[in-house]
Amino acid sequence: MLQWAGVLAVVQDGTRVNGTLGNAAYMGTYALFNIFLATFFMVRESFTTTAEQVRLSVYGLIVLLHVFVLYHTATRGAMLGLIVGAVVAAILVAVFERERGMLRKSAIGVLVGLVILVGGFIVLRDAPFVKESPVLARFSSISLTETTTKSRFMIWDMAFQGFKERPVLGWGMENFNFVFNKYYNPRMYGQEQWFDRAHNVFFDWLIAGGLPALLAYLALFACAVYCIWRRAESLSIVEKAVLTGLLAGYFFQNLFVFDNITSLILFFTVLAYIEGLHPGAPPQKKDKNTNVPFVVSSETAPLLAGAVIVCLIGVPYVVNYKGIMQNLTLVRAMSEPSTIGPAHNLELFKKTVEYGSLGTSEAREQLAQIVLKLPQDMKQFASVREDFIVLATDEIKKQATVFSGDARYQLFAGSFLGRMGHTDEALEYLKKASDLSPAKQTILFELGSLYYMKKDYADALEVFRKAYELAPEYPEAEKLYLQILMEGKNYAEVEGVLKAHIARTPADTEPRLNLAALYLSLGKRAEAVKEIMSAITINPSFKEQGEFYIKEIQAGRNP
Repeated sequence: MLQWAGVLAVVQDGTRVNGTLGNAAYMGTYALFNIFLATFFMVRESFTTTAEQVRLSVYGLIVLLHVFVLYHTATRGAMLGLIVGAVVAAILVAVFERERGMLRKSAIGVLVGLVILVGGFIVLRDAPFVKESPVLARFSSISLTETTTKSRFMIWDMAFQGFKERPVLGWGMENFNFVFNKYYNPRMYGQEQWFDRAHNVFFDWLIAGGLPALLAYLALFACAVYCIWRRAESLSIVEKAVLTGLLAGYFFQNLFVFDNITSLILFFTVLAYIEGLHPGAPPQKKDKNTNVPFVVSSETAPLLAGAVIVCLIGVPYVVNYKGIMQNLTLVRAMSEPSTIGPAHNLELFKKTVEYGSLGTSEAREQLAQIVLKLPQDMKQFASVREDFIVLATDEIKKQATVFSGDARYQLFAGSFLGRMGHTDEALEYLKKASDLSPAKQTILFELGSLYYMKKDYADALEVFRKAYELAPEYPEAEKLYLQILMEGKNYAEVEGVLKAHIARTPADTEPRLNLAALYLSLGKRAEAVKEIMSAITINPSFKEQGEFYIKEIQAGRNP
C-alpha cells in the first residue's frame, strides 16, 4: 500500500508493487492465497452475534485489500489464478449446495458476474483508458502472440527437451540453468539473457526430479482435494468449494510462474490445515507402560543441552547470519561513497567474498562489473586499481572453476579476461562456454570479437556467420556479420544477407537503402536506383528524399 501511495520506493518495477518480497509475482501469489483464506474464514461465520459480524467485516476488508494489492502487482498469472479459482469455487457451490438456496443463487451470480467482467474487458482491451493504465495495459496484452508468451513457450520446449534427456531422475534441484544452456533457443535473443527457472512449476519439477517428482507433486493436490471432499466431515459445501478454488487457482497460476519460499510456505501450511481437518485414527488401548516418560540421566542432560544450544546458535549462523552479513557488506561495497579512497571499497569486497555464503556468486559478478568501470587514469590510486583487478581476476576464475559446467560463468570469465587483455586465457573460457551452450548468440559475439581482436579473421567470420544463421532476424547478429563481411570484401554474401532481410520484412525500407548503398559502392548505379524506387513505393513519405538520391545517382554523383 505504501509503495502504491508513493511513500516507499518500488524495488524492481516502477509500476508493479512487490512489498519486501523482491518480485511482484511473489507478492501476487501471497495475495492470491490470502484472498481465498480470508474468504474461507468469512463463509464459516454464521452472522448471528456481534462478534461474528465484526469478524465478517474484518475478513471482508482483508479480501478487498488483497484484491487491491493483487491488481497493483500486475501479476497476470496470479490474476488468472484468482479468476479460475473463483469460477471453480462458484461452480462447486452451484452444483453441490442443496440446503441453502441463497448460497447457490449467489454462486450463479458470481459466475455470471465473472463472465461479464472478463468478456467486457476483452471487448474494451483496446480502449484508451486501458492503454493509458500500466496495469490494465499489462493485463490486456495477454495473447498467444505476445512476446512474453512466445518466450514462455520456447522455455517450456527447452525444459521438455531436458526432461526427455533425463526423464527418471531429472537434473537435480536448482539445475534448470544447465538445461537452458544446452537447449537454448536462439530466437530467445530479445528476452532476458539467463533463466534459472522454466516459469512453469510442473516443468520445474520435471527438470528437478524427472517424472516421479512431478507425479509426487501432483499427488499433493490430488490428496488435498480428496481430504477436502471425502474426509473433512466438519466442512460445509461452500467451505470445501473455497478451499478447492484456492488449490485450483494456485495450480493454474503455476502454469506461468515458478515457486518461491513465500508460495511454498503458504501452500504447505494450507496442506497441513487440510490434513488436520479430517478425524484421526481411533485411539488405541494403552497398557500400563504406555505413559512411562522418557528420562534423561543427569550425565546425559548437559551433553544434550549443549548439543541443542550449538544447533540453535550454529545453524542460524551458517544458514542465515553469514548470508545476511555478506549481502549487507556487498551493498556497502557497491554503494558507499569512497570518501576515504577506493581502498575502502576494495576491503569491503574482500570481506564479502570471504564470507563464502549464498551471495558469493553475486559478489564476484558485481566485483568484475566494478573493475570494468574503473577509470584508466586513476594515477593517485594506481596500486589500488591493480589490486582490484587482481582480486576480480582471481575470484572470477574461482567462480568459473566451481561452476565449470555452467556456460554463464565461463562467459563471464572469458569476457572479463578478454577486456583485461588476457586474450589467450579468455579464448579457452569462451570456447568452453560455446561448447556448453552452442546456440547462445551472446557467447558467439564475445568469441567472434576475441578472434577479431587477435586478428584471426577467418575464425571470426565463421563464428559471426554461425550467430547470424541461428536467427537471421536478430539485428545485432546481422549487423556484426555484415560488418565482418564488408571488411573482408565479401560483397556477394553481403548482398545475400540484405536480400534475405528484404524478403523477411518487405515493408521495411532500411534494408533496401542499404542494398542500394552496396550497389552504388560497387558501381551498379541502375540497381541502386531500382532499390530506392522500391523504397519510395513502400514508404511514400520517403519520396522527396528518395527522388533527390536518384537524381544525384543519375547525375553521376554519390549522395
